[in-house]
Amino acid sequence: MTRKRVFYPLTNLRGIEIEPFAVLLARVTLWMGHKLAVDELEIAEPVLPLADLSGIWNRDAPESVAARGRNR
Repeated sequence: MTRKRVFYPLTNLRGIEIEPFAVLLARVTLWMGHKLAVDELEIAEPVLPLADLSGIWNRDAPESVAARGRNR
């Protein structure tokens, strides 16, 4: 039985991290992983320009949740 591969775009990834360096490291790691996956799995997908990873935020999670509650 052949399984169909399912891929998810990097833009679907979200995250909140309080440390600015950790946010940058997460983004770079995802971009590098994307490049490796495209090469090794022979995915017909461009790696440049880099995917928008603005869904990975440099914020404090409790403060973000509290701010969202005030804006409702």
